[in-house]
Amino acid sequence: MKSLPSILANPFFRKLFCAQILATFGTGLSSIALAQLAYHLSDRHAGKILGIALVLKMVAYIFGAPLMSYLSAKIPNKSFMIIMDLIRMLLLVSMFFVQATWQIYLLIILINLCSAGFTPTFQALIPTLFQKKADYTKALSLSRMAYNLESLLSPLLAALLLFFVSFKLLFALNALTFLISSLLIYSTPLKSSNNTVQSRGFGCLYDYLTIKPLLQGLLFIFIAALAGAMVIINTVVYIQGAYHLSESITALTMAVFGIASLITTVSIPTLSQYASSNKLMKCGALFCIGGFAIGILTPNLTGIFIIWFILGIGASLIETLIGLTITENITQEKQNNYFTAYFSLSHACWLSAYFITGWIGNQITMQNLLLLLFLISALLYLLATQIKSPTLAKP
Repeated sequence: MKSLPSILANPFFRKLFCAQILATFGTGLSSIALAQLAYHLSDRHAGKILGIALVLKMVAYIFGAPLMSYLSAKIPNKSFMIIMDLIRMLLLVSMFFVQATWQIYLLIILINLCSAGFTPTFQALIPTLFQKKADYTKALSLSRMAYNLESLLSPLLAALLLFFVSFKLLFALNALTFLISSLLIYSTPLKSSNNTVQSRGFGCLYDYLTIKPLLQGLLFIFIAALAGAMVIINTVVYIQGAYHLSESITALTMAVFGIASLITTVSIPTLSQYASSNKLMKCGALFCIGGFAIGILTPNLTGIFIIWFILGIGASLIETLIGLTITENITQEKQNNYFTAYFSLSHACWLSAYFITGWIGNQITMQNLLLLLFLISALLYLLATQIKSPTLAKP
């Protein structure tokens, strides 16, 4: 099998992949700058401001994606993505002039509405660039690697930059990444015809849930979201709260999850030669369930490293391959609607996972939380495997 980077020989994908990397890292820097801005406006209420901002981000994703699909259906895909990049660039520049918390909330909603329009369009475009399933699988792996690397490197890059520049300049850097992203998309000779299938809006959510392999994949995504939310929210609780260790150990523990995800992502093109995407996603779900089970029995620090590594493997197997599940079951002209539905529904899973691991987790002990996550994940897995998946004609 050709090496993973060989897929970058496709000049169209190479430019789009570079655009994705820039936008992803820029957004990561902006998230850190947002926390700094919240503290700057009100140090006593910074946590509350940031929490509300993140909830608004999720709400914009969940409800914004179906709404934005109406607009994307009327504009050529290439033009639509460029417009979304440029609007986000202008909104980020306006962060320099924020003086009140309500302005943060408004900008967060608008920026993430644009993201809710851009991302499903981008995801639906990638499979049109490849004729072979193996090539598309490698493209998915590279795309996932960009997200994994961002989660590992953005905090380090932001910390380094903040030694030399104001946090507001991070917003400027993010704005610049969106400008360059729009230029890369503009320079890529893509189809500029309008979508031939009318947007289904919120109806696409119902359509998605009626396709059995997609519903099964969504239940697995919920399991991956529970694993990811557990790591994001409770690593600091475990390391600094329960064990009274340093912030550097917290960062190292989170890095273990990221490294496991990265190793798994690189391995997926090879693994997919020996097993279907559905079987690999089932394995990912079992890894997550196993990680929660070990957590119930192993509350020590070494155990946490092992658990986080196992969860990283499981989450990566599921999240990388969901795109392949969509393209295998939906005809190309309808994929934009289904990627939109996936974007909305998957973020609903993440919002629910944050509630379970954050709010409910705050009311109970860590081992009881892991027991709860184990039971929920096991139930989701049983539901998913009970959904019969006959050979379906593509809708």
